[in-house]
Amino acid sequence: MGMKFVRGMSSVTRRNRIKNPAKSGSTGSTWDSKGSNTEVVFMGFLVGNDFIPHLPEMHIHEGALPILYKTYISVMPQMDGYINEGGTLNLKRFEKYMESLSSFDLEQFQETNADLKYFEGKTGRRPNEKERHSYKKQIKENGANPSPPETSLEKLVRESKEMIDTSSLSSNSDSTDSEDDRDDDGMLMDEFSQHKRNYYMNKLEYEKVNGEVLRSQAEGYVRAIQWNLNYYYNGVCSWSWYYPHNYAPYISDIKNFADLKLEFDLAKPFRPFEQLLAVLPAAR
Repeated sequence: MGMKFVRGMSSVTRRNRIKNPAKSGSTGSTWDSKGSNTEVVFMGFLVGNDFIPHLPEMHIHEGALPILYKTYISVMPQMDGYINEGGTLNLKRFEKYMESLSSFDLEQFQETNADLKYFEGKTGRRPNEKERHSYKKQIKENGANPSPPETSLEKLVRESKEMIDTSSLSSNSDSTDSEDDRDDDGMLMDEFSQHKRNYYMNKLEYEKVNGEVLRSQAEGYVRAIQWNLNYYYNGVCSWSWYYPHNYAPYISDIKNFADLKLEFDLAKPFRPFEQLLAVLPAAR
């Protein structure tokens, strides 16, 4: 069952996330099957439903659920109870869980970005949106870099470059490699930040992305999770609430919300006739 869900995830992420789940330990609380089931319900919201979109790159058919579960297992010993307390979101525990899950963002970007750079190196140009989507899909399905066959000229250039690189090794290569690694890490984080900035500007249509925008995104998503929990466990807590975006924020940006005040205005539901009018397309 587990491998069925995980098959679509790229090999490095799959290996890091599924291998060696956290060892059992004392949580300071009694864990039972009923309580565990409520946590499964909560985690199901993170892959999207009728009310909220899925988190970026968190697709059920690409192995998202095992990652959510394994992350929960790893962080569970650090918590003193459930995240979902009978329909009420425990913000401190939720924040701890999201903090642990946030490494998924960078892992996915690192793998996809490396593969897209490989594509650019092979073709001499950046992939367009359609090619990018198709290439990412091939990576997840095949677990390898899909590429066109290497021509004789490309093979000659590659072998020549390898010979030059090998002959140019020096005694101080270790220190140079260390400096290069630090430079690469900094460059990776810069590229990741730019990638997320483009996501918010293109998908969520912000003109600029700053701390206020990211804070609003985090609070809006946490509020959406709480509304869903209320809806499932205690009934509608607000008839006027809706999630205002078609896309969710990145996991690594959903942070610093433990002190958020979650209050809803109950308002009133639509009357049947108003409901029918609401689903009609806009008049032209």
